[in-house]
Amino acid sequence: VTPVLAGGGAGMASALVEAVVKAALALGSISFIGRFVLNRLFNIVAMAKSQEAFLGVVLMTVMGMSFLTEGLGLSNTLGAFLAGVLLSETKYRYQIEADIAPFRGILLGLFFLTVGFEIDLQLIATNFPVIAGIIMAILLIKAVVATAVCAVFGLSFANAQQAGVYLCQGGEFAFVTFGMARGLGILTPLQTKILLTSVAMTMAVTPALVEASHHFAKRMEENSGFTHYMGEDRDANEIKESEDFVVVIGYGTVGKLICELLDSKLIKYIGIEVNPNKAIEARNRGLPVFYGDITRPEVAEAFSVGKAKGCVVTISEKLDTNRAVITLRRLYPNLKIFARAKNDQHRERLMKTLDVVAMVPVLPEDSLLLTLPFGGAVLSSLGAPVEEVKAILETKRKEIIELRNPEFGRDDLLMLGFNTVGDASADVSAADMEGVEAEYVADREGEEIPQKEKESQERKDEIVKKVLEAGA
Repeated sequence: VTPVLAGGGAGMASALVEAVVKAALALGSISFIGRFVLNRLFNIVAMAKSQEAFLGVVLMTVMGMSFLTEGLGLSNTLGAFLAGVLLSETKYRYQIEADIAPFRGILLGLFFLTVGFEIDLQLIATNFPVIAGIIMAILLIKAVVATAVCAVFGLSFANAQQAGVYLCQGGEFAFVTFGMARGLGILTPLQTKILLTSVAMTMAVTPALVEASHHFAKRMEENSGFTHYMGEDRDANEIKESEDFVVVIGYGTVGKLICELLDSKLIKYIGIEVNPNKAIEARNRGLPVFYGDITRPEVAEAFSVGKAKGCVVTISEKLDTNRAVITLRRLYPNLKIFARAKNDQHRERLMKTLDVVAMVPVLPEDSLLLTLPFGGAVLSSLGAPVEEVKAILETKRKEIIELRNPEFGRDDLLMLGFNTVGDASADVSAADMEGVEAEYVADREGEEIPQKEKESQERKDEIVKKVLEAGA
């Protein structure tokens, strides 16, 4: 289409038809390759257990798709994008993501370096009104449109405006389009430079805008009515009215990671926490975690627990777990319940007398890793493929270990038995994980509370008091 514009627009209709046909051929070819060729090819390479071969197939896929689209007269950048979509649909997507992680960081750095080179400070100074107007127009139009679309699809304004700010910058395809337009004489070199500088500046200011948006959203959440914390607002009602959600009882160490695993599978959930401080903290971050005591039947009815696909009880105290499970089983005899048990005897009793899926943590209480087998059982019982569940758990293990010790790298993971080639479902033994915990888990007792948390404590105490009064 761009070459047609360079010729004055003559033959626009035929050019559009030709572009549609080429795009259909490209998408059809890529879909065929992805469905019938790529998975089988990756299966063969995975059996060889060669990281170099696995990575070579990934790069070959990207390059091949780029050449295919370029040969059909489309952008090779579009081919690379479609290759990424194709690779993300394979069952090896988590392994692919892990293998390309080092290259991703380097290439992203190079990309933003080239973007930075497009920023001409002298040009900005001499054409400030024009460039400032273009920057504001791009940011405002994209932010308003994205925020409106998110609001239409049910997001709260606090979350919708965050999504709008995340998406408001100019895209990388602008560099391809403007460069092509300059080469064909549609834009002058000065016009191209102004446009490229404006797009680069929208990317440069995005981190600051995102940070401001985050603080704005947090302030909005904190100033919301108390129904916001009691499960009576729009977010909670939307989830409760659906037929495809999970209820998580308790938002401690185990509950948090269960919710993160559900998020990774895009499974809707409602968290119910009896500790108002935990509920308020999670709710202020936009998470669907609400204050409530599940042992009260009216609370279970208010959260539509009977409609849920399943209920996960992650409470650490044995007596509290028993009360919650007994209440749920009495109210909903057919509800699928997963429960965290204190010991083997407790697990057997829950399974035999109350017909629940119960598991006992095998690692120390302060370890996030203890929740992974329990979370994997929940995902599997909700219908997630076994290979995908194991890949998610392995990825999460790596994130937890690297978060607690940033210097803990890929070689350390290999030494512990994390598979990095071929089958992405290899497990690490409990003994290995316990050893990792003993060496790398930082002792957080006595750690100074950040100043921003101290400043918001009075507001949180006030909310806690109101929430407890409302729930009494």
